[in-house]
Amino acid sequence: MVVVPLLVFALLLFVFLLIGGSLYGLLIAKTIARIGENPYIFVPLLVLEVLALLGVIYVLMVYISKIWKYKKTGGR
Repeated sequence: MVVVPLLVFALLLFVFLLIGGSLYGLLIAKTIARIGENPYIFVPLLVLEVLALLGVIYVLMVYISKIWKYKKTGGR
């Protein structure tokens, strides 16, 4: 009864992450390909894109760490 909705949610999350990762990879690849055209615009843009990814990863790790800490202490 609970397993089916969790399975559907996990599959949906996986699909959204796969699509988002693919689009982000395409964005990075197109930015790298256009560096030769105008490096003054596309090198800082590439740096911003990478920093945005690192920021999202950092926030996710902090959030997951807080959830694990909350579960270990039993909500205290």
